[in-house]
Amino acid sequence: MNKLMAGFYLITGPPGSGKSAIHTELLKRGFMAMDGDDIASFIAKETGLPATEDNSTDIAWEKQHSWDWKRPEIEKLATIARSQAVFLCGAATNSRDFYPLFGRKFRLTLDEKSLVERILTRTGKSYGKGPGQIEQILEWKRDGEKTAASHGEIIINAVPPVEEVVDTILSHLYEP
Repeated sequence: MNKLMAGFYLITGPPGSGKSAIHTELLKRGFMAMDGDDIASFIAKETGLPATEDNSTDIAWEKQHSWDWKRPEIEKLATIARSQAVFLCGAATNSRDFYPLFGRKFRLTLDEKSLVERILTRTGKSYGKGPGQIEQILEWKRDGEKTAASHGEIIINAVPPVEEVVDTILSHLYEP
């Protein structure tokens, strides 16, 4: 079996696409993986300062804030990725600022019906259940899929069981 290439890899997609489940599966398999939500925070667009509260279920509040990854955390992961495979599973408003750091970028996709069902039935995360959020998520899904190729993202079908999705991602990362 060929060796997995060292590098910094992004697994992204809209809320409900399976990023957290993939993060958990990668950890279970012994890989270094970071949940992007753990290194992100809301930033007030008007001031550029961290938000003093999280009211992200309010669509009006959300439009006044961005969900940004912290540069020092991303750069630290990129440094570690020089000697091993490191996976960042998440999405952020400023994610494309960091695209040059990633060796490969994977976009999780699934049909709209499955995505909505996942959002409405998931536990532990309330995002997507607020008024207007499903429509926003579906818009992000469509926009992300339209621009994936121009940003060098590899499209991954996120409908199969998470173990199969991870196998598909890893199949793109083995040395020849």
